[in-house]
Amino acid sequence: EEEKIREKKVSYVQYGHFTMKLSHSLLVIMIFLAIIQNCEGRRGGNPNKNKNFGVESQWQKAMINCEQNECKHVNSEDNDNCKAFCTSPECYNRVYADDPLEDGEIDPKRREAFRSCVNKEYESKAMTEQRKRIAEKQRKS
Repeated sequence: EEEKIREKKVSYVQYGHFTMKLSHSLLVIMIFLAIIQNCEGRRGGNPNKNKNFGVESQWQKAMINCEQNECKHVNSEDNDNCKAFCTSPECYNRVYADDPLEDGEIDPKRREAFRSCVNKEYESKAMTEQRKRIAEKQRKS
């Protein structure tokens, strides 16, 4: 009887040792895969992919500038139309002109449409500026 108990203890210990080794091996493999994936993200491919030319920060800066200057005369809770028009008259006209926001109104669907429009507009401007800089460098060379 004692021998059977000893055998069970040994088998549990061996099983526990095996699962610990397996857990450790899986952890090492997961870390390795994460490192490989991170390195692949830095390699080649389209250099402009996932590059938004700082559009988000440009948009945020423009909104703040509008809020502090052109729209400062409007109550901050009710100045979304003013800020949108100030930030991008073209996008404002596409999204809000036919049905301006009411004071304090939040319309997530139109806000996303406006944001998308502004992102495209700013990205286009940034790409144009980048092309100009490249052309200027090539002329100097």
